[in-house]
Amino acid sequence: MPPIHTHVRCPKCTWRPDGASHWACNCGHSWDVFATQGRCPTCQSRQESTFCPECCIASPHLHWYEGYHDALDDLLAEEEIPLWLRHGDVR
Repeated sequence: MPPIHTHVRCPKCTWRPDGASHWACNCGHSWDVFATQGRCPTCQSRQESTFCPECCIASPHLHWYEGYHDALDDLLAEEEIPLWLRHGDVR
């Protein structure tokens, strides 16, 4: 399979993270959530949503990764999962 290339940006305003510690966990630790794919390095909790410091809107963390739909489709195709099932259609 070819390498997966993703870019990170806010799905609402397209702001791109700059590597700074803009986010804080409930445990109080501040860090760049994209350095750890949304997992707090202190308590190991997972960020379900990520707040944009530019537009002040929270979006599901996974939606910040451009190209994640294509990457998931490629992985699921290797498992021979039908297209309709990949996208949650419950026919």
